[in-house]
Amino acid sequence: MQFDPSSSVPPALAPPAPQPFLIPPAKRLSFICGLTLATVLAGLVELAFKRGLAGAIAVDTLSDFAAAIWRYTDWAISSFVLGLAQWVILRQYGLTHLWIVATGMGGLIAQAVGFGWQAKLGLVLSRLAYVWLGLAQGFVLRRDARSAWLWLFVPPITFVLSSLLFLVMLGQTPTGIAVGLPGPSYVALIPALTLQGLLPAIALCGLRQKGSSARRPSSEAAFHATPEITDLAQLRSIAQELHTQLTQTDIPEIAEDQDLIYLVDMTVEGAIAMYQPVNQAAFDYADQTPLPALAEAELAGQASQANQEKYGSEVATFARFQVIFQAKGDITIRSSNGEPLS
Repeated sequence: MQFDPSSSVPPALAPPAPQPFLIPPAKRLSFICGLTLATVLAGLVELAFKRGLAGAIAVDTLSDFAAAIWRYTDWAISSFVLGLAQWVILRQYGLTHLWIVATGMGGLIAQAVGFGWQAKLGLVLSRLAYVWLGLAQGFVLRRDARSAWLWLFVPPITFVLSSLLFLVMLGQTPTGIAVGLPGPSYVALIPALTLQGLLPAIALCGLRQKGSSARRPSSEAAFHATPEITDLAQLRSIAQELHTQLTQTDIPEIAEDQDLIYLVDMTVEGAIAMYQPVNQAAFDYADQTPLPALAEAELAGQASQANQEKYGSEVATFARFQVIFQAKGDITIRSSNGEPLS
């Protein structure tokens, strides 16, 4: 990578307001695998617990009232275990522990309603009751994601398809007609549980964050209020220091044919104070660049105040640059308005 201040990269326009995805594209594969595995493990743990407890208390001999208590206990345990397992993965992407509560309560209500519907609608269609799970989880997602109301449909569709797959794997159809060769129940359970984790994981990857400013490294107001250094010689010197810092870290090919464009503020001491993604790709792949690790934690106002106390109130505190991580692997640094530093 070479410092090329005169590269003919088109200057960035005024920063748009793109919304980054809830799950960054670079992390989607690991997220999908993680959430799917967590869902499968939760289902197997719940099944093992239920079989062990059912054998210990002889469920078949319980009275109607005791059997009802057992059913609700089983539903609550399975729902909260699922919520906890999924939250272990989801918390890495900003979702709170309320996901556990929403999944537990929503799943309990959905299974209770579905149990009442099963006599009339059958096993598969009774899973439409999982709309209650979608409603509960949607309330949690709406804090972080746009169009969270669409989540209302994800759990019912997921459980309808997984139940259908379960029956087919057992060698049956929803109407009770045998198809193919039936296998043991655990063979049918694994693909059904996999589908229950896979479909929500894919759906979560399609959600965009609500209010990207809450997740940006610096606020719009603080960023645009920062005074700039305008001396060209000083800008060139600081730009060279910035380039040196950026190239000390290996940068993978992360955006295919897209350039990642950022506005970056450097202090006169050569520290990266903050950065601002300009285009959508820059939002999505920010974590794959060196900027998050290099950026200082202090806010623009705090750094500005400290430098003004040190150098005087008339001294500009930051040099602002446009940094372009090009798809071919080069880094281009230009002035904040996109002009070459030559």
